[in-house]
Amino acid sequence: APEAEFHPSFDEDGRGRMECLPQTRVQLLDDICDWLDDFESSQKHLYWLQGKAGTGKSTIARTVVSRMTQRKRIVANFFFKRGEGDRARLKRFFTTLSAQLVRKLPGFATIVQDALESEPSLPEQDPGVQFKKLVQEPLQKQKFGSHKAIVVVVDALDECDSKGDLETLVEQLSQSMVRTQGDKTSPGQLLVKYFVTSRLDHRTQSGFNRLPEEAYEKTELERATSDTIKQDIECYLRIHLQNIDGLLERLPNSSPWSNPANVEILRKLTDRASPLFEFAAAACRFIGQTEIPGQPRDLLQDILESSNYGDLDGVYLPIMNRRFFGLNNKNRITAKKQFQKVIGSVLCLADSITIPCLAKLLDQPEAAVRKELSHFRSVLVVPEEQDSSTPISLFHESFRDFTLGPDANEEFKPDSAKVHTFLTTQCIKLLRGALRENICKLKSPGTYRSEVAEETIQMSLSQEIQYACRFWIYHLMKCGLHPIGGDDWHTFLSSHLLHWVEALSWLERTSEIVSMSTDGAEMRAFLDDADRFILYFSQIIDTAPLQLYSSALTFSPTNSVIRKTFDTCRHKWIIRTPIVDPTWSSCLQTLEGHDGEPICVAFSAQGILASGNSAGTVNIWDPKSGVCLQTLCEDDIGPMVLSIAFSKCGKLACRTIRSTSLWDMSQQNCFQKLDCTLSLDEDVSSFRGAYSSTVAFQDEQTLLFTVGGLVKVFESDLTYDLPEYFRYNGRRQLVLSSNGERAACVGQGGISVFDMRCKDRPPSGVKMDLSKNFDTRNPRWACFSRDNKYLAASYYGYSIRIWDVASAACLQTLDGGTRIESATFSPDGRWIATGGLQGNILIWEWKGGTRLSALTGHISSVSSLAFTQDGAWLASASRDGTVKIWDLSIEADKEEMPRHRPLMRSIAIAMDGRRFVTSDAFASEYKLWDDYGKKCVTVPFPTDNRSIICAEGNISGAFNHAHLELQDVETGRSLPTPLHDYKHINSIALSANGERLVIASEDGRIGLWESRTGKLLKEMRRREDLSRWFPVVISADGDQHHISHDGEWIMRHSEKLLWLPPDYRPVGAAASGSNIAILRGCGNPYLIGLSDDGLLTE
Repeated sequence: APEAEFHPSFDEDGRGRMECLPQTRVQLLDDICDWLDDFESSQKHLYWLQGKAGTGKSTIARTVVSRMTQRKRIVANFFFKRGEGDRARLKRFFTTLSAQLVRKLPGFATIVQDALESEPSLPEQDPGVQFKKLVQEPLQKQKFGSHKAIVVVVDALDECDSKGDLETLVEQLSQSMVRTQGDKTSPGQLLVKYFVTSRLDHRTQSGFNRLPEEAYEKTELERATSDTIKQDIECYLRIHLQNIDGLLERLPNSSPWSNPANVEILRKLTDRASPLFEFAAAACRFIGQTEIPGQPRDLLQDILESSNYGDLDGVYLPIMNRRFFGLNNKNRITAKKQFQKVIGSVLCLADSITIPCLAKLLDQPEAAVRKELSHFRSVLVVPEEQDSSTPISLFHESFRDFTLGPDANEEFKPDSAKVHTFLTTQCIKLLRGALRENICKLKSPGTYRSEVAEETIQMSLSQEIQYACRFWIYHLMKCGLHPIGGDDWHTFLSSHLLHWVEALSWLERTSEIVSMSTDGAEMRAFLDDADRFILYFSQIIDTAPLQLYSSALTFSPTNSVIRKTFDTCRHKWIIRTPIVDPTWSSCLQTLEGHDGEPICVAFSAQGILASGNSAGTVNIWDPKSGVCLQTLCEDDIGPMVLSIAFSKCGKLACRTIRSTSLWDMSQQNCFQKLDCTLSLDEDVSSFRGAYSSTVAFQDEQTLLFTVGGLVKVFESDLTYDLPEYFRYNGRRQLVLSSNGERAACVGQGGISVFDMRCKDRPPSGVKMDLSKNFDTRNPRWACFSRDNKYLAASYYGYSIRIWDVASAACLQTLDGGTRIESATFSPDGRWIATGGLQGNILIWEWKGGTRLSALTGHISSVSSLAFTQDGAWLASASRDGTVKIWDLSIEADKEEMPRHRPLMRSIAIAMDGRRFVTSDAFASEYKLWDDYGKKCVTVPFPTDNRSIICAEGNISGAFNHAHLELQDVETGRSLPTPLHDYKHINSIALSANGERLVIASEDGRIGLWESRTGKLLKEMRRREDLSRWFPVVISADGDQHHISHDGEWIMRHSEKLLWLPPDYRPVGAAASGSNIAILRGCGNPYLIGLSDDGLLTE
């Protein structure tokens, strides 16, 4: 937010109004600057200056920036301003400070660059993460030769838009970025000091009330300057009034202040202005204006005739009256309309804009807009005519309150609802005329946003179009209207929704899309579907915006309102669409980008999702948007996260092989790390899944975790072991309840349940017998219900048992149909969700033994499950590398969909592209799909044990990890096996005519072979790691479409054409010319047809 930064050296022309005049605020400024310079006062690193509107806080803040810069201090600053877009949002606060420090600190840029390369999404992440990654950590790594503190000046904190953001910022600023010894910092260490100004409103006060009083210095401006404020204002007026031509009566060869009449003017104006510096500043600007009718003395008299003392109304009302001075009734009405349209719009804008942009938004000549603005140069910063890049802004926020507030003068007050309605209409009008598909005129549909030059985007989307894209919904909501079926906004969305989303994605503003409310059923259906559409495809929309018209419209459900509405907008090079699901599934989001296999998931009471993985990192997610808010890295956690848990207030505990770390998520810092290295006889694999409940909060001060055969307790900074009777041995393992009040010792022959609240005496245990009709090998998992009344457990079989903890009675046995890897109870205990080895998730009403739904989408075992606090959503972690979020209110099938695992299924396509076949490894039959996948019949294999068959030719093949066998189907003759030294086969594919074979090995080699002779025709080696399975595709002529290495894209040569959503990613693929048959991990295979070029037209 460049406009939020004050540059002392760049404001020579405006220094008189930008900074305090010499000999004013002397004592206060000395006190502030001395405090910032005082290295001894490290205990308090936050100075809060509070005061009423117009008392000069911003001027003081600018002066502090200037003076500390003159003292050769490193200074960063941010001046909040309501109504000026990013200047009012916390989202750009830390990025702006970081950008300033990059310019001023040697080595800081490299550290920030590394952070951005590691996490490119940092500028869009949670401000707490930005603070840590872009400010705190780089400063802590920075080497300094001086012990002087870095100074950060924050002005007008109360003008931060959101109360939550304001409180979050106060918390962040309260954190000292230095390790102290006593009252002094150690040599070479860093101290940052903050100087903050704000009005004393309830939001700001609430933020500071959360801090102990000893944590910050507080000064009330009026009280601190009560003895000198009038004198300082008089000094200010004396200097500025004498520079206004024609105002003061000057005696020959003497100072204007030697004339008693001038002194009386000064006294009267000082009395009216005190204690508000903004009154004095606005009055001087008003009196000196030449664009309005009247001489300076007339304008002065307007103010002096006011009866308001110490109130900004006393200067604002004369300014307003002078706009309409001398006009007859007809002209006055016309002038009022123009004032309300132009000035009213300026005051209602969601962001500051330039005069040319405002003129186009209002659909008025620029000269007319500029003329109206010129009447208000005393309250508005109006750029000169030759300046087309500087935005219009308010000198002081109080003018907006005066004009639009509840106490505003009704004669002049614009109707805010009408202004916002007008602005909404104008935004829609602009967008209708400008938005279109591929607005940046790109050649490739898979072009990443990061590959497009910023200049191209700015030239394609003018300032007024950018404003309209970002804020038309803001104005719609402000005017209190809702779209309904058939109205102007509905017709706009029905024509331009995709164009609008595309434009926002080029502007990197899709996160600003908000859901709209409506009273109409037709519009409600449209908006609900649009929400799902944008949410499901948000990942690719942000990455490659043009995939809106290809991937999103191709893979959205056939009954999707958005798909039906914009079906004609699908890219024409997609000549045959796949058979997709008819409706949206209950899967809201698929979260990718984990460093390792997701092992555990947990929801906080505040709705934040955490996922831990095998690489030792924990990702913090916003489950509504799918945005990763933060990544807790290995240095703070350790290898392989086994279990995670939230406290009610949002603290996070992460249990790994080596340690348990405790995080305060409100301040984004790890405040405790506890050793809990696993002993040699402990099996890491047994900790996976729901069975990994090895850490739990009893309350905000008490954490229980298991290690080395004991339950340990961390309580009020003290760690101790529970007594020896809690020890478990050998293959018996402990599982903790979510609130830490119960523990289950699980092993051969039974489960013992203990009350963990009784730490001073042997616990009363309940033993549950597992020996009857139940596999008594070591358990896969066990879990408690939230209220600890029930316990569920499963061994290696397909069934689970649920017991009543109090009576040890077995209440229910459920058959999962496959080996169950994880489970969790719903918050109310009525439901239980189970995750299977093959990726299936089942939801049960367990008391009645009724299966409610089967959630399909994962293609590997489900290692962990977690409900939200209200039980509406479910998160699942799978070893397929994804975390999915499910909406349980959406009706799902009760039966499971077929799953196809890599290396276990095969696919081949016929030459004509109409037919393809799929088969199981070593099955005796295969499925023949005809009419582009619409019809399916089962056909026996000519011979046994075949996993690949060519649909048109005569070659069939079977393979596993280290073995390949080819055969002529008609003769049964074995063909030469072209293994060469390919010892670890990753994937293979046959051409449609059976004459070519492609083999990919884990060492990165890909070979093209002649099927009948075993002759190697060509070999290439890829740099990417191929240890993870991926599909290879060979077309009829060997030179058309293929699947990218990561399985995410259909490509033509090196060009990305079509992004494949996670639910449609291949575990096998085959191509014939323009047709590609894809076997997906879950659900039926599908076929898609692409034309030869795949290029876009302008």
